[in-house]
Amino acid sequence: MNKINLNRREIERVYELFNQMNESGDIGSVILIQEDTNGIGSSLTATFYVTHKHEEGEFTVDITNEKDW
Repeated sequence: MNKINLNRREIERVYELFNQMNESGDIGSVILIQEDTNGIGSSLTATFYVTHKHEEGEFTVDITNEKDW
């Protein structure tokens, strides 16, 4: 089992992006990837799988990275 620790800001940011993209398309799923990079902090990436006007694609965004430490 993999464990991902999310803080409030990360959850709110994923939720905000989910709602924004769902206004113009249909989000099928979101995959979160958290990586420990150097022991100081971790980076969190969200990939949203979206259908927009019968076109499918994905949108990947950094939720947390080195700038947030």
